Amino acid sequence: RFSQRYNEKHGTNLDPKNIHNQLRKPEMLEFTSEITKEIIALTANTLKVKRSELMSDELCALLKKLEVKDLILIDGVEITLFPGCIDNFECKGKGRKHTDGTEAKPGLKLHVAFSLCKMIFEYIQVTEACGNEKEQVLPESFHNCLLIMDRGHVADTLEDRIFNTNRNKFLIKGKCNMAGTVLKAYDVNGRLRPKYTGRKVSQLPKHLHLDLDVKLRNGQVIRVIQHVKTKSRNNTSPVTILRTNIPRRSIDLNQLFLIYRLRWQVELYAKCLKSGNSLQSINSEILSVILSFINISMLSSMCKNYFGIKAKLKRGIACLSILKLNCTSFVFAEAILKFSVVSRNTRTQIFKKLFDFIESNCCRTSPSKRDLRLLKDLPSFIKKIVSMNNIRVEKMLNTLV
Repeated sequence: RFSQRYNEKHGTNLDPKNIHNQLRKPEMLEFTSEITKEIIALTANTLKVKRSELMSDELCALLKKLEVKDLILIDGVEITLFPGCIDNFECKGKGRKHTDGTEAKPGLKLHVAFSLCKMIFEYIQVTEACGNEKEQVLPESFHNCLLIMDRGHVADTLEDRIFNTNRNKFLIKGKCNMAGTVLKAYDVNGRLRPKYTGRKVSQLPKHLHLDLDVKLRNGQVIRVIQHVKTKSRNNTSPVTILRTNIPRRSIDLNQLFLIYRLRWQVELYAKCLKSGNSLQSINSEILSVILSFINISMLSSMCKNYFGIKAKLKRGIACLSILKLNCTSFVFAEAILKFSVVSRNTRTQIFKKLFDFIESNCCRTSPSKRDLRLLKDLPSFIKKIVSMNNIRVEKMLNTLV
């Protein structure tokens, strides 16, 4: 398709192999990597002053409760590659096994950090599919932010780095076999439960909501939440363990459990990369070509998000659908192609048409009753967290006093 579009634009008859040979050159990978970094930095700096305009009142209230400036969602996105790639990579890892029991294909993993407030990627790290997720977290890149991660990131050393870096906080899903020692235990009503003091977290009863102060093996004391789910799917454990350094005075355990569920938003953005930006259609076995296409997919997504945010600010759009925005390719491709060869006045007209299209086709529609019930609508979900009754928090504070 790239070759076809190039021939149509320039009136040439180049063979696709010529373009493929250009993509194989190391210079192409260096160029796409450098421009990706530049776009991330440019987007972040441009939107920094507009962050308050981008956020809803409910999200601002949530940040105030948490005493942070941003929510950073961190996750790993796996990309399946051709079987022949296993012979060309130094790493022989093949990723996770499929649910049907078959062996997984070779793959790469994108370690992404996404800002929920600015709706942009803060950074992207690329490793083999079996790469260590904990080593790819960069807390030094953030200041006074809450980093939300799944249990693949559990590590005392990572929590120490976050705790000691730029006033950051963490909220990480823990493991039920956690071996830390309980120093204090509070129930869901904020009452002190001294009979659980001195136990290991793994030895606590699995039918109670508990808010704990836990001492780890390295001597660090963190807050641990044990939350019991009403329903468990696929015979999974009904207990969710959350590790955090968020003070008890700020958020109670039920609100913390809901805040952790915000991490699923990064899964939505991963779907945007795959469905709307061709991240799953890399038909090559050459590492430099694969990495170049990953960079190009990221650039595509960042440009769409950037133009969407600009349209939101210019047109006063209440709420954008990021999935709709990213799954629209043709309009953005035409705008970018024209943008590079026309005069400044014509660019203004291109922007106007692009913003008209975004306003007409990429707005979030009213959520269904099912989405509201299952808390899948982000604005209403955040509103629910903020508006939850704080009686339990007040009782807990009175107990502490």
